[in-house]
Amino acid sequence: MRRNRLLLGLFAVSLIAPPPSLLPQSAIPSSSSTLTAASPSSSAPPAPTVAMVKVVTDEYYGTKVSDPYRYMENLKDSQVQSWFKAQNNYTRAVLERIPGRTNLLARIKELDESEPAFIVAVRVLPNYRIFYSKRLASEEVAKLYMREGWNGDENLLLDPKKYEKAGGQHYSINYFVPSTCR
Repeated sequence: MRRNRLLLGLFAVSLIAPPPSLLPQSAIPSSSSTLTAASPSSSAPPAPTVAMVKVVTDEYYGTKVSDPYRYMENLKDSQVQSWFKAQNNYTRAVLERIPGRTNLLARIKELDESEPAFIVAVRVLPNYRIFYSKRLASEEVAKLYMREGWNGDENLLLDPKKYEKAGGQHYSINYFVPSTCR
């Protein structure tokens, strides 16, 4: 498999692509529609302003440590918010200019949803009570399930989505530890 890395704004994204011989012919772009960045001569979006430097110096056990961007930790600061919004707008404008991006995103979604379910963190207790986390391809968050033995009925124990309210906080299951007590 080939591993391609793209730097998108402030985030690095890693895409794993199978060799072209394993892709259906419809997924292989023709030479005229390859994914390349727009030519530098075309009108590029204006770059956002550079973040201001506001040095804050702390002393830890006799060693002075300077942080020029400490103020950016305050996400409620209107200057910080406007800087992030400008970075986001610039990144979106650059990404939208990539030829074939819509088709690429559709193909990535198709491949991502090709597996019916993603099951992780399987815990089998001595009495063959089985606990596991499962996320269907159509779901955003994994749910916690339990079954009695490998052929037992699947029982939903916890659905994090049921705890969310409109515009509220997002919940997900980081880990679980089933009790061995009955």
